[in-house]
Amino acid sequence: MMMKSKDSFEDVLTENEGMSMKKATILLILLTTVHVSAQEILEPDSWIRRLQQRQLVDLPTAVMPEPGSYTIDLRMFADGGVLGGVSVGLTPSFTFGVSYGGEGVVGEGDADWNPDPGVFVRIRLFGENRTNGSTYGTPALVIGFDSQGFGRYKPDFKRYEYKSRGLYAVTSMTYFRTVPASRGGQRTRGRVNLVEPVYPFIGMHGGLNWSPEGDGKDDELNLFIGGDIIFNPEIRILAEYDFGINDNEDDDNFGSGNGFLNASIQWLFQKSEAQRSKESIFLEFAVKNVLKNGATPLTRELKVGFLTRF
Repeated sequence: MMMKSKDSFEDVLTENEGMSMKKATILLILLTTVHVSAQEILEPDSWIRRLQQRQLVDLPTAVMPEPGSYTIDLRMFADGGVLGGVSVGLTPSFTFGVSYGGEGVVGEGDADWNPDPGVFVRIRLFGENRTNGSTYGTPALVIGFDSQGFGRYKPDFKRYEYKSRGLYAVTSMTYFRTVPASRGGQRTRGRVNLVEPVYPFIGMHGGLNWSPEGDGKDDELNLFIGGDIIFNPEIRILAEYDFGINDNEDDDNFGSGNGFLNASIQWLFQKSEAQRSKESIFLEFAVKNVLKNGATPLTRELKVGFLTRF
């Protein structure tokens, strides 16, 4: 099921490159032309994790949570649908999680639960690597597996409206510059940080995946890209584009080859600046399938989550 001939894969890419590649190029240009900034400190790995986006609207990034932290989130979608999940960061390079939900959870009538819980595992092969004062460097790389799709589950087709990532690899990079600290620097683990953040700054993400969902007729390798812009410690905008290469053969029920463009705005808030790395709550409003790809409708979703440490 996983293996396709080289010619078949190249044909699929050729059919979609006209529309999908143009949109992907436009998205990349828009994101990379934004003036980006961030903070370089003496403990970059821990600091970057507090700012970077671990997930876009639906797509994963190569950002790992801090060890000993966990996130609980609840997503509300069409037809009274609810999807809850828990993720745990065990080490700097390993995290896992579970999720479960269904349609009709909110509203009248019986709930139509998903057939199975979703599970995911993520392993970081290497993190971002940059020299002091540099605005960019070597991107991070993560491999993983995620069985949780999004939207309504379609039992006749053995898949969700938006397929799960399945097996995937994703790379991420945060672009930033620094300025001297206004109060002589802050002390972190006995070291003095002589720089502080300047907003906005940005993350860029891209990857490929193979999803086992469906009846096996549309199971090619797929591509995805995305970005996040952080305007201040509380507000950020997320955007992503799924090429939909593995979702373009059933125009009457799912995607038609234009890909899926999703975007959201997220509000993150904490008790105080000192609590930033310990506890935070976020509220996110998303618009999905902006391009109205195929039979899948444009939808709006609401997500709320809580991040803390053990």
